[in-house]
Amino acid sequence: MEEFWMVWCEEQGMPKVKHLSVSSAEKEAERLARLHPGARFYVLSCEKYAWVIPRAVDWVKLDEIPS
Repeated sequence: MEEFWMVWCEEQGMPKVKHLSVSSAEKEAERLARLHPGARFYVLSCEKYAWVIPRAVDWVKLDEIPS
């Protein structure tokens, strides 16, 4: 997994852009803060993630099903 950062503001909804450098995220946070005076824009870094591995589909021929 590549390291990334996101910009989040409690009043603005969920972040949607992954920044590949902290400086890019900081610049975006500053830009947004200037557009929305009084709102706080946080620079968040990804520390971990959870992932459920999808199960494989098993195919069984009808004549192989025990009766």
